[in-house]
Amino acid sequence: MPHNGLTYKVGDTIYIKYHSSTHWLYLGSSACDFKTEICPNATSDTISATSPCTYKFSTAGSYYISDKAGASVGNGYCKDFGASLPITVSTSS
Repeated sequence: MPHNGLTYKVGDTIYIKYHSSTHWLYLGSSACDFKTEICPNATSDTISATSPCTYKFSTAGSYYISDKAGASVGNGYCKDFGASLPITVSTSS
């Protein structure tokens, strides 16, 4: 079962840095739902604290950020190790 996750508002931007191994992040309506790529398949040489990947939330809803990278083709860290994070995006007030 995933933990509580993160909460953002429509218009907020998330800043993501990779740590060591390759990652490939997607946003979808459920865990391991690889619908919308938000950060490319890369290592921390490309996506880092000084050069983060950014994604701006445009629609309210409940989502998951899931990692498609990994040794198993098509499965990735999400399906192999449960590497996903629940995100709630609310309308601005």
